[in-house]
Amino acid sequence: MFQDSTKTKNSVRTLPINNKLIELLIMQKNMQKEKLFGSSDLVVTNELNKPFRPDFLTKKFKKIIANYNISNFDKLPLIRFHDSCHTCATLLYEAGVDIKTIQYWLGHSSIRVTLDIYTEFSKAKLNSAKDITNVIDNEFEEK
Repeated sequence: MFQDSTKTKNSVRTLPINNKLIELLIMQKNMQKEKLFGSSDLVVTNELNKPFRPDFLTKKFKKIIANYNISNFDKLPLIRFHDSCHTCATLLYEAGVDIKTIQYWLGHSSIRVTLDIYTEFSKAKLNSAKDITNVIDNEFEEK
């Protein structure tokens, strides 16, 4: 069932997307026009051009990963769809994106949720902290 509202006011947000994703979405929309019955303002729909059920991707996610793993040398771990939110937060964090931006990206009402639940411990960040302490030690040794 499709609904026009979101779970919370923070769920309504605009996020930037890259050009490749824009191209893919345009291709998807054009395919809909050619092959599907009816019309819709939605970009991703079922074969009747109706919204997918909210649990559709959650239920199909493991199958998508399994199908990918059959035909690819580099295997993906079998995770729940929701776990991809944790992965997204961790990758953004490790790439140097600030926590407030990650909070907005994921639609959290509280920065604590983002920090406590969604960002995993990062060895890269730990090593970065070690490097900073080395720089500080070197500064003191030079004086």
